[in-house]
Amino acid sequence: MALTDALIASLLGWTIVNGGFGQPGPVPIPTVVFAEMPRPEIAGLYDRETMTVRLELECQDRFTSRCRSILVHELVHHLYAITGRPRRCHQDEEKTAYLIQYKWLLENFPAGLGEVALDPISFMLATECVENY
Repeated sequence: MALTDALIASLLGWTIVNGGFGQPGPVPIPTVVFAEMPRPEIAGLYDRETMTVRLELECQDRFTSRCRSILVHELVHHLYAITGRPRRCHQDEEKTAYLIQYKWLLENFPAGLGEVALDPISFMLATECVENY
């Protein structure tokens, strides 16, 4: 399946509903580009200033269910940015992004969950607020 504006809009709508991001009026659709990631363990990034989702290059040729789930994850960051949803720390937002991504996978491609799910310790480290010392 190729990435199209209609697919991005569909995934954005699903994320709004399932993430509790109800917002009156139209929601801007982010730009999605394919790019080299700064580290191998990173599959996607969101730039708040430009409203751009960057997805790993391998998603450009084959926009698989794994790639769609990564886009859902990054759309959560987009929705936090445009709605101003409060958060205690960045990890709160990251936790929501992972949970919504996992929900999308469970509903659409349960076999793919193992491809993107973090182990319990990595999930805790990525999603728990840490006080600055």
